[in-house]
Amino acid sequence: MHYHDEAFLRCQYKKKINMKKKTIILPVIVIIILSTAFKIADDIITKLGLDANRVSSAIFSNIVNAQPRKEDCAGDCDGFNLQIPKAGLLADIIKGDKAGAAKEVCAYIKQYCESKEFSQAYQKERTANQPTWEKPRKIEQAYIDNMKSSVADMEKEIKGLSGDNKKMYAKMLTVLQEQLREAADPLPQTTKWKEKYPASTDSAIIRGLKFYLSEQATVDFTAQTVAKGKIKYFVSPQYEKEKSETWKTIYRAGKEVNTVVRTFVTEWLKQGVHSF
Repeated sequence: MHYHDEAFLRCQYKKKINMKKKTIILPVIVIIILSTAFKIADDIITKLGLDANRVSSAIFSNIVNAQPRKEDCAGDCDGFNLQIPKAGLLADIIKGDKAGAAKEVCAYIKQYCESKEFSQAYQKERTANQPTWEKPRKIEQAYIDNMKSSVADMEKEIKGLSGDNKKMYAKMLTVLQEQLREAADPLPQTTKWKEKYPASTDSAIIRGLKFYLSEQATVDFTAQTVAKGKIKYFVSPQYEKEKSETWKTIYRAGKEVNTVVRTFVTEWLKQGVHSF
């Protein structure tokens, strides 16, 4: 295989990216908070005019589907839509205490995530998605050896490159390496299932919390926006075109809210996640 054929490499790279789904979502903590500004009293769900079942569903979906961002992912990689319950009474209860609201919502979400209800729902979801139908497939050693040779050739070529060409080839190398790993795995679907659904409920929650911290750390809260009609767009073309919906949602929540959430999540992880 000749890797100087840039058109071929681009085609292979894009093909792999389109085939591989990447769930890039905002974990449960900031999803419910968003950029609301309200004074909480009594039960938060009732106060917001939300349906408890819809809130639980959104929390569960967002924490379970949170996956680390792939290096070659920009923008919305798989079209996943965030589940964000709408607060019907929000307009009537806006008071401006964003920090207080964020803290209350975090406490509510922590309580739910560590509940028996959440753990049972997670284990049920995990079992339901197990690819029990998958049977070990025969590994074609000749094909594996050929792929290993291709990876080795590209690794050598990358050493002689620089700048944008080196970055492009490095991404393509990552794709080839992923293809090699999958080709050498007799049970690739089972492997993916184990990665998405760790056996421990605690592990799934911890992954979601760490994902939030890593994503939040990259957000530029000083980014400028401009209004066009009723919609606001980032002044920076890079932010507008390349940043994921996760990144943008964290930005919309604002630095004040995210400071509270980051502190809460950091402390939660420090104390340890203890699901039922």
